[in-house]
Amino acid sequence: MAGATAAYFQALRGGRSAEAVKVGVSKGVSMCLSVFIAMALSRMMEPEAYGTYLQVLYVYGTLLVLFSLGLPSCYSYFLARTAPGEGRAVVLKLTVMSIAMGCVFSLTLFVFSDGLAGLLGNAALGPCLRLFSVVPVAMMPVAGVEGVLMACRRSGQLALYVCMSRLLTLLCVVCAARMCGGSPQAVTGAFAAASVVSAAWGLWLSYRPFIGVAQSGSGPGYGDFLRFALPVFYAGIYGFVISSASRFFVSRYFGAGEFAVFTNGFREMPLALVVMSAVGAVLLPELSRLSMTDREECIGLWRRSVYKSAMVVWPVAVFCMVFAPEIMTTLFGESYRCGAVLFRLSSLICFVLVVPFFPLMTALGLSRGFARAHLVTAVALVGLDWLAVMYFPSLTVIAAVSVFTRIMCVVSLLLMVSGATGLSVAQLLPLRLVWRLLPVSGVLCCMAKAVTALCGIESAPLTLAVALAVAVPAYLLLSRVFTDENHEEHEIGESVPEAPETMPESSLPAVSVIVACYNSEKTIGAMIESVLSQSYTDWELIITDDGSTDGTPEVIRQYAARDSRIIAMRTDIRYGGPSEARNMGLDRALGQYIAFLDSDDLWLPDKLRVQMDFIEANGYDFVYSYYEKISGGNSRSGRIVATKKMVGYNDILKSNHIPFLTAIIKRSVVGNTRFKDITQEDFCFWLDILKKGVTAHNQCVVTALYRVSKGSRSSNKFKMAHCYWHVIRHHQRTGLALSCRCMVTYAVEGLRKYMI
Repeated sequence: MAGATAAYFQALRGGRSAEAVKVGVSKGVSMCLSVFIAMALSRMMEPEAYGTYLQVLYVYGTLLVLFSLGLPSCYSYFLARTAPGEGRAVVLKLTVMSIAMGCVFSLTLFVFSDGLAGLLGNAALGPCLRLFSVVPVAMMPVAGVEGVLMACRRSGQLALYVCMSRLLTLLCVVCAARMCGGSPQAVTGAFAAASVVSAAWGLWLSYRPFIGVAQSGSGPGYGDFLRFALPVFYAGIYGFVISSASRFFVSRYFGAGEFAVFTNGFREMPLALVVMSAVGAVLLPELSRLSMTDREECIGLWRRSVYKSAMVVWPVAVFCMVFAPEIMTTLFGESYRCGAVLFRLSSLICFVLVVPFFPLMTALGLSRGFARAHLVTAVALVGLDWLAVMYFPSLTVIAAVSVFTRIMCVVSLLLMVSGATGLSVAQLLPLRLVWRLLPVSGVLCCMAKAVTALCGIESAPLTLAVALAVAVPAYLLLSRVFTDENHEEHEIGESVPEAPETMPESSLPAVSVIVACYNSEKTIGAMIESVLSQSYTDWELIITDDGSTDGTPEVIRQYAARDSRIIAMRTDIRYGGPSEARNMGLDRALGQYIAFLDSDDLWLPDKLRVQMDFIEANGYDFVYSYYEKISGGNSRSGRIVATKKMVGYNDILKSNHIPFLTAIIKRSVVGNTRFKDITQEDFCFWLDILKKGVTAHNQCVVTALYRVSKGSRSSNKFKMAHCYWHVIRHHQRTGLALSCRCMVTYAVEGLRKYMI
């Protein structure tokens, strides 16, 4: 497995493999320590007492999803999209929200402890829950420590924190069980004490990356967090039902003893949880960034992670299914050998667990679809579990129902991603490659089983040791024979390094950026900086001031003095609109391509590079892209406005699908076309261009940030609608019936953009 594990970590690009190794190792150690806790307590406590302790953890784990509101996922998402100076504000606000919810959680757990005990049919559970009620208020504020440390590239600190916290818990609960004769109250109290100590350390680690960092701006607000977190929260509630429904029915109708058997047996394979935890921690911020700049590489990275994860997880899952009785006996004792069939069923889930949907769907803006799929799964699972308890009261049937519904959930998520990306299932998943792993793993496990049988080994631990000694080296050898690594990397979409960009031989700029401004002193500096920070440097920036009365001209002059590519112009009189200023810029432009930007909007650093690469690769004359809304400061909140993939004259007549700040068009295509002195001048300009038979192509990535301000022209939606009607009826001379149909489409599309 070591070679496959190393191959997996090598799949992560951008210097993230070292972080994945640290996170993966820490998760592995933590998972092993958790298994040691279960092994020790299974032997030191009576089944009823151990089942009571497991019920405490079950209640906490299920209610945690409800009270966390999806806030832990906000840390890595927003820290990856904000400046370092805003990070402290992000963490502080999320901590305040988590403390508030933790207090409510702890109070609920304390007050309703007896009620929860009655619901689960175990009176001994009530006192344990009251002891445990201190844990939520301590642990919830540090629920995002993983997201903070991963976003800040401090995976070594995270690894140490995870391992030491779990080790402390192990020592506390094992000592309590030994000294107090396996009392569930003593073990629960020890767990709570260890959690409080871990929480204090985790809170300090959450703020440590921002020591000495000057704060700049307030960052995203509470509303931004909730807009992002609520879909995740809804999915979390449904996930909580999916993960806890079966155990609830077992606890309610079968008793604490059977609950202990079910919990020990129907547990997901630790290695799968380790790998996927590391994948999620690394992929979420990485895919979040790539989804805005390179959608193709975003899918490619996700696809590679699926294959490399399967190389590690699938062979182990097959081994667990073959040697399930020996594993259960070795870990938990002979009394839990009956849980082998449950362990086999849970191992089936590992075959689909290697597909990390959450980071990809979050990055692609599909979190609502993620939630809907889990809602349907949760409803189906509860219904089928109830039928199983009523008509087929068996732990095996309940486990089988859980496996079936979770596999169906994965299928629905895969179809959802396929529809959103326009890629088939075969293009999303390296199916032909991963299926090779099954026959190899199956043959090797059967060979190991035959060796142990021929040797007459009866001891479960010795059987596992011999089987591992046979299967692991053979798998590492045969995996090289059955798979051609060079072919694999090509097939799963390994990116080819790009050739370094070369400057054009001509001294003329490749792109002329046209900006019109008026009284933009507060925002024009940030706009200019966003152009100066472009990774593509062959451009000229033409800024035409329309008679500003504030400090805007001085700001422009200062930047023009610093960089010769910036050209400052000024209209003779105040025209009161951007058309004349933009036309002056067009007349002055020397670039082969023309781009536009408003004085209060921003470009992402790779905007020009990715779009020029897109133009050169396809020979397009007119391209545009998605954009993201921002408000107030420059902090981002994921409010992405997606538009049509390809637009012609008849398409844009129904609604303006071309965001002005994202467009790049060949200067020869513009020709003598100029902006008309009307409201919605940019819309009319696109219509005049596309009327020539030109087609505009969408790169479908976010390249720019559009600032939403209350005083802007576009904020008056009724006036904009009136002007839209004026453009299509009078300037484009469309018929009345067609104009009415277009007006309806415009209203619907405008409402969609407004709701984002």
